[in-house]
Amino acid sequence: MQAEEFRLFLSRFAKLNGKELDDEQQHAICMQFEGVTGEGDGVITEQEFVDHFISEMMNTSDFDFHVTVKFFYAGTMNYY
Repeated sequence: MQAEEFRLFLSRFAKLNGKELDDEQQHAICMQFEGVTGEGDGVITEQEFVDHFISEMMNTSDFDFHVTVKFFYAGTMNYY
C-alpha cells in the first residue's frame, strides 16, 4: 500500500470515529513504517500493515475489531 493511500484510510477512519487527524499526525503515524521516506512517501508492506493494525487493535472488542476489518476490506462501517 502506498503511504498516501494509508493516510487516506487513516483520515477516513478517524472521521468515522469522530476524530480529526491533521497532516502532522498522519505523517508521524506513517513514519513508523520502514518503507516510508522522511517526506512521507513510499510503500507500506502488507506485513507491516497487518502487524501495525493488530497491535493497535489489541485492546478492542471482537465486535469493534470485526467492524474495523470490514472498513479496510469494504470501505464501509456497516454493522451488519
